[in-house]
Amino acid sequence: MAMATATRQHLRTLKLIRRNDFLYADQHSISTFMAMALTLIGVFAFVLLVMGSPLG
Repeated sequence: MAMATATRQHLRTLKLIRRNDFLYADQHSISTFMAMALTLIGVFAFVLLVMGSPLG
């Protein structure tokens, strides 16, 4: 779901760049959110593995 949203945002930005009157407007970065979420998932999984959790 998040990858689809990021792709849609990217395509919208490309469409705006193609226009002659493009003005850059800072947006919340979905890729930054995705990177943070994946890092947190990875850290959580690593902690479970180190602790020998029955979930892992």
